[in-house]
Amino acid sequence: MPASTTIRSLSVAALDIPLHTPFGIAGGAQDLARNLLVTVELADGTRGYGEAAPFPAFNGETQALAQAAVESATT
Repeated sequence: MPASTTIRSLSVAALDIPLHTPFGIAGGAQDLARNLLVTVELADGTRGYGEAAPFPAFNGETQALAQAAVESATT
C-alpha cells in the first residue's frame, strides 16, 4: 500500500484571468494574467491546488514555458 504522501497524479491547466486594470512594470504590461492551475492528488485522495504566475515582462517566462516545467515533473 503506497504512503499517503505518494503523488497519484499531477495536472496543469491554463488559467487565464482578465485584469480590470492592466498590470505593468518598466519592462511591460499585461491586461490578462496567463497563469496556470496546478492540481496534485495524493494516494489517499487528498488534493492540493497551486498556481504558477509567469510574467514575461519580468523574467521572460511564459505560460507555455511554465506549463512545460510543471509537466516535466510528471515524467
